[in-house]
Amino acid sequence: MVIGVEPEFQGQGIGSRLLQVGLNRADDERRECFLETVTAADVEFYKKHNFDVVLNRGFGVNSQYWLMTRAPLK
Repeated sequence: MVIGVEPEFQGQGIGSRLLQVGLNRADDERRECFLETVTAADVEFYKKHNFDVVLNRGFGVNSQYWLMTRAPLK
């Protein structure tokens, strides 16, 4: 349900490899994926993996929320 990479190991492709395992399975099963994030940098990361922003909302002071989806690629 949740994946993450410790900050000192980010930028080495670990997160992409972890995410790709689930995305490959979703593609094989022709399932749409969705995720939520409150981190702007994550939005760009997920766009590289074919996710699209379907909702962006501000909440609180200087806070953002993004809902993203990804259609199966196969």
